[in-house]
Amino acid sequence: MSWKFKASKYKNTVPVEPKFDKHIRELSIGSYHSCGNFIAASSSFVAFNWDTIGSSLAVLPLTASGRPDKASIPRVDGHSDMVTDFAFSPFDDGLLVTGSQDQNIKLWRIPEKGLVTSLSTPEMALPEQPRKVETVGFNPAVHGILASSCGTSASVWDFSVGSQIFEFGEHEDKVQCCSWQQSGGLLATQSKDRYLRILDPRSSNPLVSSTSSHDGMKDSKVVWIGEDRVLTSGFGEDRARELILRDTRNLSTPQFVLSLDVSSGILIPLFDPDTNMVFLTGKGDRYIQFVEVQNSEPWFVQGLRYTGEQIKGGCLVPKRAVDVMQCEVNRVMMLGNSSIVPIMWQVPRKSYR
Repeated sequence: MSWKFKASKYKNTVPVEPKFDKHIRELSIGSYHSCGNFIAASSSFVAFNWDTIGSSLAVLPLTASGRPDKASIPRVDGHSDMVTDFAFSPFDDGLLVTGSQDQNIKLWRIPEKGLVTSLSTPEMALPEQPRKVETVGFNPAVHGILASSCGTSASVWDFSVGSQIFEFGEHEDKVQCCSWQQSGGLLATQSKDRYLRILDPRSSNPLVSSTSSHDGMKDSKVVWIGEDRVLTSGFGEDRARELILRDTRNLSTPQFVLSLDVSSGILIPLFDPDTNMVFLTGKGDRYIQFVEVQNSEPWFVQGLRYTGEQIKGGCLVPKRAVDVMQCEVNRVMMLGNSSIVPIMWQVPRKSYR
């Protein structure tokens, strides 16, 4: 039973909320419904849905704070309907991809010094989709590759030439989440048909494995934990929120199932591969919980939670932007009802040099 006393590097990590004047506040944020996260960040910028419709994205410097002038906030105005999902490239802080209910996927170039005026001309527009775009995401290992989902299909695009290079349309219901393996080889999808699938876009038989996932009907999400494990969040039969950790080499048998609270908020897992910390942001919740994922029992080490205002979305800031001299190991940009709060997760030390 020695595993019960296994030391964790990050179990004492504490969330530190900045002073009120460091919040980005009094923003025009609506109530949106999609599979996306409504906020994304690079090492230089933060983007989020703007106004009640959400067809525009406001783009601010990551260091922004205080109360900006709403009329002068620069925006990405390129869609005729709500932007359902968007993401910054891990290789280029100024490259942003957006997917929308207007069935379009577009790539945008944010200047190095930031937007001065609103941007309406994309750097590239991919072919129009048959239905609204649900998710978009860059490959974490290969520049020029991104994945998207639309209806019951998951696709992979080579945006260096603007063409589709892979499509898997055998989901039996809407695809709710697509997640790239850290090495960029495999793709995990979670669908409304309550199945988890592992896909290999390079293979002539792309379906590597599949298994039934969460029993609840609400949205489920999936993230890769290392190269051989995936973590899904969803709802159980008893309507309690739950996490399921699986090894992709034996996908049908969960390594561990963690039942959480009974709440209607859809859990968005934000995984940091450097620390194995997973931040759980629930849409409509007032707290962010983090767990550290282990390679053996106990599979999850739960840490301190942050409690604040109601959450509409959240994202992790790339490690290039964290303050290592303050022992900051992660930063979560939390989107609230009318503000963005940058929450620092800090490993306490007697002194910071």
